[in-house]
Amino acid sequence: MLNVLILDDVPDNVDVIEMLLEEYCEDNEIDYDIDAFTSPTAAYEYMCGNTTKDYDLVFLDIMMPEIDGLEFLKLIRFELSMKQPYIIMETALSNDDIRTEEFEFGANAFLIKPINAEIFRSIVDTFYSAYKNGEKYVEYKNINEYIKTNTVLLD
Repeated sequence: MLNVLILDDVPDNVDVIEMLLEEYCEDNEIDYDIDAFTSPTAAYEYMCGNTTKDYDLVFLDIMMPEIDGLEFLKLIRFELSMKQPYIIMETALSNDDIRTEEFEFGANAFLIKPINAEIFRSIVDTFYSAYKNGEKYVEYKNINEYIKTNTVLLD
């Protein structure tokens, strides 16, 4: 079973990703389960309270209220006790600095909005090839810096 989390504060974006993913999974005969959220806080609370479910694939919007995509990415990579998923960031921004920082903290791919169905399928296909072969796809370029700046030293 492929467990997927979609987090985007715009319901229409959630619907588009869900539709494209369902089509991909059905075309490739993949069993899947999708949890979709429009609130980062609700998604985080659900993930913290659900200790039996690990996500394999996460679609994460960059620009959101409450918790932005980079902060949510850090929560997934460094705070939550879960298997590390493949994370696809979504953005309407064209700022390379933002994408560089997201990659440094473990984003695996980017989708530019509005989402192109062919690019979507290509990115998901890359993930699924690694997933079914048991390959690891998480790389932290900034983990030491993150640990240094987010660790409290006790006397």
